[in-house]
Parts: sequence; C-alpha cells; structure tokens
Amino acid sequence: MSGPSRAPAVPEVAEVLPAAGPLMRSPMHRMHRALEARIAVEGCWEVPAAYAAGADERRVIDETVGLADITARGKVDLRGDLDALLERLDLGGPPPARGEVAALAPRGGAGAGLLARISGRWALALFGHADLEPRLAALMDAADSAPAMVTDATSLHAGLLLAGPRTAAVVSRLGALDPARLEPATCVATRIAEIPAILVRNGLPGMALEVYVGSEYGRYAWETLLGAVRAQGGRPVGWQALRALGWR
Repeated sequence: MSGPSRAPAVPEVAEVLPAAGPLMRSPMHRMHRALEARIAVEGCWEVPAAYAAGADERRVIDETVGLADITARGKVDLRGDLDALLERLDLGGPPPARGEVAALAPRGGAGAGLLARISGRWALALFGHADLEPRLAALMDAADSAPAMVTDATSLHAGLLLAGPRTAAVVSRLGALDPARLEPATCVATRIAEIPAILVRNGLPGMALEVYVGSEYGRYAWETLLGAVRAQGGRPVGWQALRALGWR
C-alpha cells in the first residue's frame, strides 16, 4: 500500500503589517487571544491564522466540524431593484433567483465573489477582503443607473464559517431550519441561536456554511456556535485551514 499523498503547499496567511492605516478586528478578537490563536495580518485586518490546541485543523474539518471567524470577508449589502442592477454586472451566467448563490465579478474588479440573493430585493455580495474596494466601486457605479442602494456592510456583520460533516448537526441544534434545505449554492435569512442570521452555502467541497449576524451579536454567536461545535467533537480552526480547503 502506498503512503499518503502529500497535500499541496498552502501559502501562509500574511503576517506583515500594512503600510498605513489602522488594523481592524472582529468582535471575537479577545476570544481568539484567550484560545491562544496565532494572530496574523491580512490587508487591514487581524485574523486568527491557527490555534495552539489544533495541530491539524484541516483534519478537524474533514472528520467532524470546525468553526472559523471570517468577519474580515468583504460584505456589500444590495437593496432595491436587483434585476436592474444585475443587468449592469458581469455575472458570467444567469442572475440568481431568490435563495440562490451565484458568482459575481463586477466590472472594475479582478476575479469573482459571491452574490447571495436573500429575497427579490435584497442580496449580500461577498468578496475577499483585499478586493473589496474596487468591487464596491464597481457595484456603486452600476447602481448609479439602477434604482438600487449599495452599502459597504463589512463591519456591520460578524462572519463565521462552519465546515465539516457534522455542520448540519450543529445547525439543527441551534435553529429550526432543516439543514436539508441548505443545498449547495443556496442562502437563507433565518434565526440561529435565537438571533437573526444569513446562512450562505458556498462552493467549498463537502458541507461548508457561512453564517452572518449583526456585529453586536458576534461574541454571543461565537460562544454559542463553539459550544455546539465542541459537542460534535469539533473545535475552532484558523484561516490557514480554510486556505487549505480552498476558501478565499
């Protein structure tokens, strides 16, 4: 029997301070410090790269469930006549219907983000934090000729990511939503742990779910989700493990 194949090298999360400007922190920053997280800097954000207690966080994701803080993900709130707005954008395919998630590559930005259409007149655009500024500008340009409002909501939402085969069990424990509804490339506005939340099933392999709550609920959501994750045999995971999974 041949030995295990070697996983491809994953770039380390940057640990170089930005040239200028303040550093941003998620509402859960102190909690990561208490968990002995190795904090790294990406762009203008401090993020938990890995935790001292998790020597193999990728294995946690493969076998149980991991919880990550993705508050640094760029988030843009879109409201109004989305059909008119989306006509002016390069989606690379048909616009998503209500409850669907599609790739989004607005003119003026490099690469693609995700567009989660929560309702007919409300969507959340999600980008890598480093690309937020040009993509926000492209969306605002498109909104100039459409009856729609574009708002940078990056700091308004705390973001968490659940990944692993026991993700559905965590969701079932904390909300009334049937996890079977969370098919790939879907989204829903619901309640989790008794607070309003937006759930986005992204394109990662297996079960991976992005959870967005108001920043004022961030610490409560982290504590509650982490308790449910640990009950399933999981634990916190950092950005290094997410990068190995293919998340951007």
